[in-house]
Amino acid sequence: MNERSGLTGHLVACAVGAGLDNLFRMVVVTALALVALRAHAGDQAAIDAATSGYSSLAMLLFTVPFIILASIAGSLGDRLPKHLIVRAARIADVPICVVGIVGFATTSVPLLLSSFLSLGIASAFFAPVKLAIVPELAAPARLARANAALAAVTVAAILAGTCLSALTDPAVMQWLAQRIHLDLPDARAPLAAVWALAVLSGVLCAVGITGAFLIPPVPAQAPATAIAMPWALVRQLSTMAHTRGILAPSIALAGFWALGGAAVVGLVPLAKGVYGLGGAATVALFLALVAGVIVGSVAAPRLMARAFPAGLPIVGAALAGIAFAFAGMQAVADDHLLMAMRSQWPLSFWLFLCGVGAGLWEVPLTVILQERSPPAARNQTMAGVSVLGSLGTFVAAGAYWALTNVAGQSPAQVFIILGSATLALAIAFAARFRIQLSAWLMASVVRRVWRVRVIGAEHVPATGGCLVICNHLSYADGVVLGSSLPRPGRFLVYRRFVEIPFLGFLLRAANVIPVAGEDKRKALLASIDAAVDAAKSGQCVVIFPEGKITRSGHTDAFRSGMERIAGRAGVPVIPAFLHGLWRSPLSRAPTRQLPR
Repeated sequence: MNERSGLTGHLVACAVGAGLDNLFRMVVVTALALVALRAHAGDQAAIDAATSGYSSLAMLLFTVPFIILASIAGSLGDRLPKHLIVRAARIADVPICVVGIVGFATTSVPLLLSSFLSLGIASAFFAPVKLAIVPELAAPARLARANAALAAVTVAAILAGTCLSALTDPAVMQWLAQRIHLDLPDARAPLAAVWALAVLSGVLCAVGITGAFLIPPVPAQAPATAIAMPWALVRQLSTMAHTRGILAPSIALAGFWALGGAAVVGLVPLAKGVYGLGGAATVALFLALVAGVIVGSVAAPRLMARAFPAGLPIVGAALAGIAFAFAGMQAVADDHLLMAMRSQWPLSFWLFLCGVGAGLWEVPLTVILQERSPPAARNQTMAGVSVLGSLGTFVAAGAYWALTNVAGQSPAQVFIILGSATLALAIAFAARFRIQLSAWLMASVVRRVWRVRVIGAEHVPATGGCLVICNHLSYADGVVLGSSLPRPGRFLVYRRFVEIPFLGFLLRAANVIPVAGEDKRKALLASIDAAVDAAKSGQCVVIFPEGKITRSGHTDAFRSGMERIAGRAGVPVIPAFLHGLWRSPLSRAPTRQLPR
C-alpha cells in the first residue's frame, strides 16, 4: 500500500471522527434542551437555565478526558503501533453511537451523557495519534501539505457534522417530507429523526472504519515506553517545556484553539442578538469561518519557509486577531442600525479573513511540533499539546462568560476584546522571534521577485554543524540562498556591507560573520575562528569561497578560508550552485537583463 492511500485513509478516519463528535454534540444538546422543556413547561427562565446547565455539563464531560487521559494516551501511542489506535477509535464509534441513538430515542439523560463522555474518551486517545502519525505516513517534503489537508478536512467535517445534525430535528424531517410530497404524520416525525440519526451514524462509522484500515501498518516508535498514569501529566508538560523548540509553538497553538473556542461560543448569541438570525442562518456564518480556515490551510505550505518557521504563524495570528476584532466592530456598528438595514455579509467577510489567518497560524505550528518532537516521544508531545489546547479552550470560554456575565459586555464587544488580545499575543511573539519574522518576510519577497526552484535541499543535514559553499553570481545571492536552505544559515559577509548604516543593522541582526580579504591577519583569523566555532556548535555556516562576485559568469578560484574552516571544524561540506542570476540587474555582468 503506497504513501498516498495511507494518508488518504488517515484523512478519512480523522474526518469521520470530527464529524461524529460534532453531530452527536448537537444531537445531545438538542435532546437535553427537549428534556429541559418537558421538565419546566411554561417557565422560560427555568428552561433556559436547565438547557444551559445541560449543555455545559455535556461539554465538560467531553473535554475533561483530554486532560485526565493525556498521559495514558500519549505513552500508549508511543508504545503501540499508531495505526492500531486509529482503528480501535473508529471501531469504538459503533457501540458509542448505539448508546447515543438509544438515548436520543428515549430522551434518556444518562444515556445521552454517557455516549458523549465515551466520545470524549475515544477522542482523547485518538487526538495525539491523529497528529503524531502524520510524519510516519508522509515524506518530510510533503509534511506541510499533509497537515494542510488534515486541517482542511477536519474543519470541513466539523461543519458537516453540525449541518447533518439538523436532520435529527423532527421539525426538519417534517419539512423535508413536505418538500418531497411524503405523508409524514406529526407523531412519526420523532421516529423519522431517530432513523435519520441511525443511518447517518452507520454510514459514518462504516466510512471511518474503512479509512482506518487503509492506513498501512506502522512500527511502534518506542515499544519499551511505560504507560504513564494521569498524575504524570505535570511531569509530561515539564518535559515539553525543557525540550528545545517545543514550548513556544505549543503555547501559540493553544492560543489558536482558544480563539476558535471563543468563536464557537460567541458567534451564535452575536448572530441572534444583532442580526436576529436563527440556527440555519448562523450556519452560513460558520461556513464563512470554515471556508477561510480551509483557504489558509491550503495556502500555508506555499507560504512557509522551512528555515524560518515562526514567521508565518505570527502573521497568521495577527491576521486572525485583527479580523476577529473587526468582526466585533462590524457587529457593534450594525447594532446601531435599523434591523432592515443590517446585513451579515460584512461580518461574514471578517470571519472568512479570520479563518484564513487561523489556517496560516495552525498548519506551520503543527509541522514545527511534528518535526521537533523526538520520534520516540512524539505521541506524548502531541498529547501535551492537546492538553494545552483544551486548557486554552477552557480559558477562552471562561473569559467569554466573565466578560458577558460579570463585566456586562455584549458578544460583539467580547469579540473586539479577544481579537485585540490575540493581536497582542502575536505582537509579543513577533518581538520574541523578530529575526525569524524578518527573515520570513525577506524569503517571501525573494519568492515573489524570482521564480526559485530548489533541488537537493534534503542533502543539508537537519541538525549538526555543516559548511555550505556556493558560487557567487550577484548581490542577491545571499538572500536567495538563505531563503532556500531548509535551516537558518550563518553567512560570512563582506565586511564593508556590514559597515553600511541600515544594511549593516539588518546583517548584524542576522548574526552574520564579517570578513574581508584585505583584513589584517588578526581580523581575518578572528573571522575564521568565529566560523569554526559556529560550525562546531551545530550551526550551518555559509560561505562564498570565491570571495567576490564573478564578472565572467564562471566560477573563479577558491580562497583558502573554506579549507581552514572545514578542516578545523570537522563538519561535512555541502556544495551548492546558483543558476539564473547571472546577467540580472544585481550581477556584475557587462550586459544586465531582467532577473531570471
